[in-house]
Amino acid sequence: RNPRKSAVLCLFYPIKGVPHFCLTQRNSYDGVHSGEVCFPGGSCDEEDLNLEATALRETFEEVGIARQHIEIMTNITDVYIPPSNFLVTPFIGICKHTPVFTPNPREVESVINVPVA
Repeated sequence: RNPRKSAVLCLFYPIKGVPHFCLTQRNSYDGVHSGEVCFPGGSCDEEDLNLEATALRETFEEVGIARQHIEIMTNITDVYIPPSNFLVTPFIGICKHTPVFTPNPREVESVINVPVA
């Protein structure tokens, strides 16, 4: 079915010494992923060098964290999402400081800081 390539970022960062990761809640819209809780990410664009670049670009577009503040550690197993025909490559990244999120109001309803411990 030729799934569309996309990428997401699971970004880890400290808040008061406790590791957290970021999820977003999507805005409500007329589409299959309306209102979902997810990692920042999206479709690969022509200008993206690779899927890592997609994950970093989408993270900046959705929550305002610039790529120079993120160190990509690895990617993990691709996941196929049948309702939208996406093949998603998840990346794991770290930010050494507590990021200041700036959610894009066109795409993101809220940012969710999830503690690991």
